[in-house]
Amino acid sequence: MPELAAQFVADGVVFVAVLGPACREIEELVDAASIAAGSPQRNFILTSSHPDESVEDVLEFAESLSGEYAGPVQVLEIKQ
Repeated sequence: MPELAAQFVADGVVFVAVLGPACREIEELVDAASIAAGSPQRNFILTSSHPDESVEDVLEFAESLSGEYAGPVQVLEIKQ
């Protein structure tokens, strides 16, 4: 998972919403990768965790973002 979080930074991802039982831990990994990459202004990723929400609710939230965080939404499902 740390490698995926680092790839988000390298790809210029601006927002990551995570849902499910381990969402807070994954959110922390994304935050740590963003910080480890250096310049906070250039590598900042807005993150949010949603432990008890549905995929549909989180998608609606992501699609409602505006400004620099507006844009197409992609879903990545990780199965462990």
